[in-house]
Amino acid sequence: MKIDNNQAYNNYSNLNNTNQSSDTKSFSSYLEESKEESKNNLEEKSSSMNIDNSIKKKPSFLLDFLDKHNLFEEASISKEDEMLFRYIIDDDIIRANEMKMLSYEQMKTLKELVEYKNLSKYSNPTFEVINGKLNVENFPPQLFFELGTNIMDFSKTDNEDFNRALFETANNIEDNMDRHRFFFTMNITMINNQELDLETLIATLILKYKKLAQSKAFSSEEQRQMVQNLLDNFIKLNETFNRNKMN
Repeated sequence: MKIDNNQAYNNYSNLNNTNQSSDTKSFSSYLEESKEESKNNLEEKSSSMNIDNSIKKKPSFLLDFLDKHNLFEEASISKEDEMLFRYIIDDDIIRANEMKMLSYEQMKTLKELVEYKNLSKYSNPTFEVINGKLNVENFPPQLFFELGTNIMDFSKTDNEDFNRALFETANNIEDNMDRHRFFFTMNITMINNQELDLETLIATLILKYKKLAQSKAFSSEEQRQMVQNLLDNFIKLNETFNRNKMN
């Protein structure tokens, strides 16, 4: 099992339960309206239509950077995907409901677009220790993530069937904290068991949490449910992984 230890954006921040207006315009509506616009009006439309106009979002440092260096065009991203990505990152944050808009292929494309190793080629960051403190210059803008939505987490191995299963399973977990626990537990287990193949790794997790769920070691119903949710999600991961391997 190969794990990518060169994860980009080591200092990415998770944002807890970021609130979003219930009046947010759906992307499907946004996309249909955007298609009527000419290419010259794409940027204006993308920024003005992705949320209720009564709420003014802060400027997106990331989008400004991508536009300054023509990175959408350089990456040969389709116009439809570009509009979707602009909609999602227009406030420099990915939320759970926005991650659900992405297919696995779109998630990979967006990840490659915004990851540090791509953006740093255009910002040329420098790192220098001054008086015992790290001084960083020209660090590229970051994309932030609501808890449990870090798209950098979905390329942990060189097995596309597993990576896809991880993404699909995570996208079906509604609770942000459950999704975060799922990722955290998977990350720690993969780091500590790199000698195991993926099938054995998942089977080990299922066995561990099945025994724990059947035990009487819980001090509260909340703890028991937390373990049960982890077990259910690892079972779903295993089922999705097996289905992907057959396709």
